[in-house]
Parts: sequence; C-alpha cells; structure tokens
Amino acid sequence: DYDSWIGQFCAMHGVRFVFTSGDRDLLHLASLKSRLLNTGTRVAVGNQKRLIALMDKASHETLLAGGRWKIPRTLILAGVDSESIQGELGEFPYIVKPRNGASSKDAEVLRSKPQLQSALNRGPDFVIQKFVSGAEYTVDVLSSEDCDHHIVAVRTRDLVLGSHSICTSGVSDPLLISVAKEFAATVRLP
Repeated sequence: DYDSWIGQFCAMHGVRFVFTSGDRDLLHLASLKSRLLNTGTRVAVGNQKRLIALMDKASHETLLAGGRWKIPRTLILAGVDSESIQGELGEFPYIVKPRNGASSKDAEVLRSKPQLQSALNRGPDFVIQKFVSGAEYTVDVLSSEDCDHHIVAVRTRDLVLGSHSICTSGVSDPLLISVAKEFAATVRLP
C-alpha cells in the first residue's frame, strides 16, 4: 500500500523532505508525518487537526469570526430549501462546493432557481454561499513549526477547468503578499 511504500522509498533513497503538490494530499500526508519522521523524512504539512478545521468550509465563519476577514455566509446543504437559502443569501448568483477540500473540484455557480433546486440534491457534504465575483488567487505558504510564515507564490487563477488551474499568473504585489502572511498567522498555520 502507499503508506508503507512511501516510508520505504524515503528511507531507501534518503529523502529528507516531502512536499505536497496538491491540496487533496495534505490530510493524508499529515497522517503520515510521524511515521515518515521515523525514517528521517520531514513532511512539509501542518497539524492534521488544524488542516481538518481549515478545509471544512462550513467552519470558516466561526474560525475567522471577530477578525478583519469577511467570509460569505455559508450554509450546509442539509435540511434547507430554496426559499430559506434565498432568505439567508439574497439574490443569485450562489456557489455550491464540497464542504471539505480545496481547489474548484465539484464547485458550481448557480444563477437560477432550477439550478438551485438541482443543487439541493447534493446533500450535507456540500455548502452554498453567495458567489463573489472578481479575481481568484492561490497563495502557497510554507510555515515552520513555530509559525514563521513564508509566502512562496501568489498566483491568479486565470483559467480553471474542473478542479485544475489551467492558466495562472504570478503576482508580485507587496500588499497582497503582506495580507496573505497576516491571514496565515490569523489561522495559525501550521
């Protein structure tokens, strides 16, 4: 199995560091962190409990409450109807996306009541929010155990197909980098 294989591979080849290339691998690598450390390999990933909280989009409002970070009202698609959603979120458009995870996989912008009715069938593993238009950014952050944050890359997601960024552009904006570092400190990565 993969878990045994990666430990053996790292030990055999003297791999000192493992970095994930995608957000979907974060939780799995976090679960292997202590096992790999026993082989002499450090895993560049945060604390598993913290990652679970950060990847649960339904908890973002609570996690960031009281700060300067504004998260759109988030509803879990369980036991709600279209009227209550419209009452909470206002006018279309909305975005429905998986409750847990990252990137744009299975996300859909809803612009009409028939689309909303169809989305209600997705169930409790999905959330819905008011769709906020504008530039979408991805920020890659490396954080040390003592929460020293280094912004590695800031990119716009210029073209997304499915869950994959097909085209990105690097951004060198000191203000955006400063805000990203402040945000990482706010959510206490790692």
